Amino acid sequence: MKRESDREYKDKVRHGGRRKELLKENGFKCSKCGKTEYSFNIVAHHTTFDSKEHEYQELLCRSCHAKIHSKERKPLSKEDIKKAITSTLILDDAAKKLGITRSNLRKRRIKFNLQKLCFTCKSFFVPTPKLRRYCSNSCADIGKKLQRRKRDISYKETKKRLDREYYQRNKERILLKLKSKGEK
Repeated sequence: MKRESDREYKDKVRHGGRRKELLKENGFKCSKCGKTEYSFNIVAHHTTFDSKEHEYQELLCRSCHAKIHSKERKPLSKEDIKKAITSTLILDDAAKKLGITRSNLRKRRIKFNLQKLCFTCKSFFVPTPKLRRYCSNSCADIGKKLQRRKRDISYKETKKRLDREYYQRNKERILLKLKSKGEK
């Protein structure tokens, strides 16, 4: 009982209710190879590859459906993955750029031994318990110095900005105090 309601819900959400209509019209037959299958082996495929366009669908067996989707994916090389990660430095953006999921990107990084990207020199390395963000101790020293410098600069800039804002808000009061000190 639960499985039938799940199927109806999935059909409604994923296929706009078209899968059931297609099964009634064409039966349990693949439109590519013509093989007759059981209902769970027949898949409604969006021919435009847009999952929101429910008008353009056809029934396919699982093997034909997998062949179609495997053709649209290009094999990714180690250099493609390196380029995507170094250009964005954010794994989610790199995965979107490559057209794969973040977990798939992680698997491919492990496969090609591209574990982590050094924060300083932007080279790939395998992290150790001692060095998690940097590839070597020298990169770690440089990175920590850069972080301290950024933190100091941002603190000074923030202090200046806050002082300017305070002065703008209390300009009249400050000028009155200065005048009163000058008169004494």
